[in-house]
Amino acid sequence: MNGLEYQQHGHGTGIWTGTLFIGQFLTPIVLGAAAAALGSLGFTLGALGIACAVALFAVLVRGPRMVPVSH
Repeated sequence: MNGLEYQQHGHGTGIWTGTLFIGQFLTPIVLGAAAAALGSLGFTLGALGIACAVALFAVLVRGPRMVPVSH
């Protein structure tokens, strides 16, 4: 919210809340489909953990991205 102008706080909060609930709705569907494709939920969660670790490594190697905030 600090990066938004005061007039945009409602939009920012709505977008954040909307994406949170979409994620909560889609997570069991996506994990169920992936578990069916990969064979087990445990293997699917392990693969997801590895993918997250690779993404973290990529972000750490790239370094922070500085985006100027205009007020």
